[in-house]
Amino acid sequence: MLRISEMKKSSLILLILIGLLSGWGIAYYRIHHWTGKDATIENGCWRGQNLAEVGTNQLLTARIAVATLYALNPSEVIYLVANSDSKGEELSSENDYVIKGIPLDARYWSITLYAEDYFLVPNEADKFSYNLHNVRYESDSSFVINISTLKKEHNWLPSGDKGKFYMTIRMYHPQEHVYKDIQSVQLPTIEKATR
Repeated sequence: MLRISEMKKSSLILLILIGLLSGWGIAYYRIHHWTGKDATIENGCWRGQNLAEVGTNQLLTARIAVATLYALNPSEVIYLVANSDSKGEELSSENDYVIKGIPLDARYWSITLYAEDYFLVPNEADKFSYNLHNVRYESDSSFVINISTLKKEHNWLPSGDKGKFYMTIRMYHPQEHVYKDIQSVQLPTIEKATR
C-alpha cells in the first residue's frame, strides 16, 4: 500500500513538473515569437497589439517588458512594428529597402530599426532612427529613408549584417483621428530596393 502511495505521489509531482515546464515553454514562445498574426491593429505592413493600457492585457504587458524598456501607455504614444515589407516578405539585412511616407499626424514621431534581438543595430555612423526633426524631406514634404548595409547619401539607416530586423514607429500624442481609426491613417510603406 505504501508503494502505491509513493508511486502516485511521484507521478503527481512528475505531472506537475511537466505542466509547469509546458506552460513556461508556451509563454516564452508567445512572448518572444510575435508574428503579427494576432495583432489587433493592422495598417499596411505595420502591426500593433491594441490601444489598451499596459497592465490590462497580460500577454501585451509581457511582450512590452521583454522588447521595449520604459514603454508608455497608448494615451501618450502609439507603437507600431513592421517585420516584413509592404509585400509581406520578412525584413532582412540581405536586402536594401526604401521607406516612403509623409509626416505622421502626431506631436512627435520616429522610425527606428532594431535587430531581431530587440536591440539597436551597432554601426559606425551611430544612426538608429529618424524623426520629424532630423529626416530630410523631399520637395513635396514626403520623406524617403534608405535601409542598407552600404552607406547611402541621405536618410540612411544601417541594417548591419545580423539577418532579420524590424522597424518601429512611435507616434507621441497623435491627433484624435489616429486613435479613432488608426487603420485608415497613411503610414509609410517599406519597399525592397535594388542594390
